[in-house]
Amino acid sequence: MSLNAASKEKPVQNFLTSLIEAYPDASMRDIAVLFTDVVGSTTFFKTHGDIRGREMLRTHHHMAMSIVEEYGGSLIKEVGDSVLVYFPDPLEALKAAMKMQQRFLLHNRESRPEDEIHVRVGLHHGKVIVEEKDIYGDVVNVAAKLTNLAGGDQIFVSHEVYESTRQNPLIQFERIDFWNMKNVPDGLSIYKVIWELAEVPAPSRRVLMVLIPDPLHPEIRGVVDAADLCRADTGGAPEDECLRISTSQGDKPVFTYATAPGAIAASKRILSRLARRVKLLPTPSCPSRSS
Repeated sequence: MSLNAASKEKPVQNFLTSLIEAYPDASMRDIAVLFTDVVGSTTFFKTHGDIRGREMLRTHHHMAMSIVEEYGGSLIKEVGDSVLVYFPDPLEALKAAMKMQQRFLLHNRESRPEDEIHVRVGLHHGKVIVEEKDIYGDVVNVAAKLTNLAGGDQIFVSHEVYESTRQNPLIQFERIDFWNMKNVPDGLSIYKVIWELAEVPAPSRRVLMVLIPDPLHPEIRGVVDAADLCRADTGGAPEDECLRISTSQGDKPVFTYATAPGAIAASKRILSRLARRVKLLPTPSCPSRSS
């Protein structure tokens, strides 16, 4: 599949400026955006039919997402035979991409040739607008472009990801030169990740904090803005910032922090903010009873 719909080239700064103007109240965040793409899926569907094709895609999505969740990523959407996900930390995103390719390699070794799944991955890091069910920004376009340029079983990352992760001794890169290709944007530096024999680091430890509304104040759901509650006061340590906001199966906000002190400080801040908001809520009235 080609991700052309998501990879239209736009000047980064001008595009971000227009997005900020269009979404003045939206949340701009630094995140890592990752695309996967199943190589040869169209041919697979034509050769083996729709039922086998859908089973193959389900296998790809299940294997990919199990690793994405393990490394703290979040699914944005499925696009045909691809998944678009994001991570708060580019290093965790890269580790997930490497683990993903190794998992597919093991799957292919244990499968018949016609059941093999070969995936290419593109990864970029930068500022995007994060909404509840989608993300917007040139980071998405670049990640899609990197995915299109990669071959089967390859991971292509941008210079931004390379700079953020190259100090890890377990990860090796190879600079890719596409100077003679017309469809490569000017100024795009591309690195291939050497993952085949690498020892993939385990996910970094994370601390989860779950916000459970008081059943005596059901109205509080209407005033809880998870992104606002998560926002730290100015002057806080960067490592104490919230890395991720998600929801539990019970539709409760879940905040992810890198350290226990950061989570504790955030819980105190959230309780204080909620207490102030609860005071502004109308007191529930009890139904009158006739004698």
